Amino acid sequence: MIPKELLPRPALRIGITGRRALIVSKQENAEGQPSDIDVSGRIREAVRETLTLVQEVARDEFKRASHLYQQEIAEFWAVSPLAEGADRVFAEEAIKLDYVLECPLPFDRDEYSKDFKDASSKAKFYEQLGDAFRVLELDGQRESKSAESAAYEAVGRLVVDQCDLLIAIWDGKPDNGRGGTSDIIDFAAGKVPIICLRMDSESHEVYGRAGRRRPERYSSEALRRLIEHIVVPPWLLHGRGGDSDLTGSYVQNLSAKGSLLGWFWKRFIRFMLVGKNPRQAASQHVPDGPFLRYYEPFDGYANRLSGLYRGAFLLNYILGVLAVVIALVGAAFHGLSDQIIYRTIMLHPTVIERVLVGTELLTIGVIFSIILLLGKRRWHYRSVDCRYLGEQFRVLCYLHTLALSPPHPKLPAHHLEHNVQKSWMEWLLRGVVRETQMPHGKFSKDRVEIEQTKILAWVRGQIQYHRFNAVRLTVIEGRLRMFVWISLLAILIACSVHLFWDPKSVAWLLMAIAAGFPAFSAACHAIASQGEFERLAERSKAMRESLEIAAKELREMGTQGNLTVGDLREVARAIAELAVEEVVDWQILYRKPVPPP
Repeated sequence: MIPKELLPRPALRIGITGRRALIVSKQENAEGQPSDIDVSGRIREAVRETLTLVQEVARDEFKRASHLYQQEIAEFWAVSPLAEGADRVFAEEAIKLDYVLECPLPFDRDEYSKDFKDASSKAKFYEQLGDAFRVLELDGQRESKSAESAAYEAVGRLVVDQCDLLIAIWDGKPDNGRGGTSDIIDFAAGKVPIICLRMDSESHEVYGRAGRRRPERYSSEALRRLIEHIVVPPWLLHGRGGDSDLTGSYVQNLSAKGSLLGWFWKRFIRFMLVGKNPRQAASQHVPDGPFLRYYEPFDGYANRLSGLYRGAFLLNYILGVLAVVIALVGAAFHGLSDQIIYRTIMLHPTVIERVLVGTELLTIGVIFSIILLLGKRRWHYRSVDCRYLGEQFRVLCYLHTLALSPPHPKLPAHHLEHNVQKSWMEWLLRGVVRETQMPHGKFSKDRVEIEQTKILAWVRGQIQYHRFNAVRLTVIEGRLRMFVWISLLAILIACSVHLFWDPKSVAWLLMAIAAGFPAFSAACHAIASQGEFERLAERSKAMRESLEIAAKELREMGTQGNLTVGDLREVARAIAELAVEEVVDWQILYRKPVPPP
């Protein structure tokens, strides 16, 4: 089990998107003119039944996994912008069922109230706003139709970011512009499950992770499956509770402190950079917030595990070279007389032979122990799992104040067996996110500029890191290749001397060079291959270039003077997806065992 202090509270967040006018038109009169039918009563009943069923099913599933949450009482949140029609029906029914209401608004509340022409509608808006636990007022503009549509789109996307399950009340018709119900359904498809309550005569539908490509007829059983996959950990779904890599239970015994193998790896990197000393990027301050307490331990776990893994494979290859050297020393002593050995070392040849054999056996034993330990502890797998969680929580430290959700990484088809969306890390991440309240307050121009500055500082810090990382890794790769070529040259010289000169006095040295340096060369090549220095350097260069484009876009947005939080959210979303997908690629890159030396 994951440490209790890192477990989430049981919570579920339901969002809404839908038509303002709960009316459908039908050709029913004798003249063939459309006749409007009010479906608000039917929709209200469907919303009430859905919200009630969500609570019942979720409570059952939370109870099933109660030992994996910090408390037994589940929290239910309803996210609604309180527009007329679907939004308000949803909010009213949610409050009756003891959901906690959160209201993101496309404009500041007084500007938004101008959408409601009727005085009673305006009064109802302010009344429901008073029932909300948290209200977030965006900075939408009305200077043009396009700007107004962008404001509605921004709040619709924010609702999707703040929910685990979206209820869509839809008549099946396309929208007239951006930010309508159909547009938000398209945006949400594949990100969160959707329950589509149809206003027309079509059957209600459920869209899972596959989005609108594979709709399913709405039923209590279909809803139960949706809720189950949201709140139940994957190891309970698959019946593999004893697998620590599936449950994440191994983090219970982890320390965020460094290790001896990690220290050994750092000393190796420092040695490989002697004389070069590329300018190191300054460590970046991570903003405070609800996700910092999760980022710090998982970042520490990832650093420790990666240090253990890298130090282990480095030690293995060095010990492999040492085993060859010991064997060569033994062979060299066999070529000398007992008197020379005794006069030189003052030890009997039998003692020396036993020491060499014992040392050889000990070296081989340590190599096998490291291989077995790596297979059992799986440091290479677990380091990237913790790195993924650490990076997601670090990204959320920057995204949370913009009410953005963590990115959903996408993998190519040939790597779907490593899909993090079906892992304990993703379950824990989403559980922590759903218990976290939506930001509160009003996005003024000054607040948007502060958020822009924060995101820009984050991007610049990442650019500096990847610039330094690319230079550092390129130097290490170059020096390992240099060692390989020096070894080959030494072998060539030793073989040539032995062939054309054949001096008896240094024959043992020539043999050592001819046999030992191939082992050293192979070890350098293996360290370079296992460390993936060249590929990671290329990735850092590519990341730096992508981030520089993002930073330029951010700066230009600020100079135009009309930057809105909706614009900033989409740029920040793209940057977050870039950062997280790079770490997901690491999962694929480092999910390989350490071969024997």
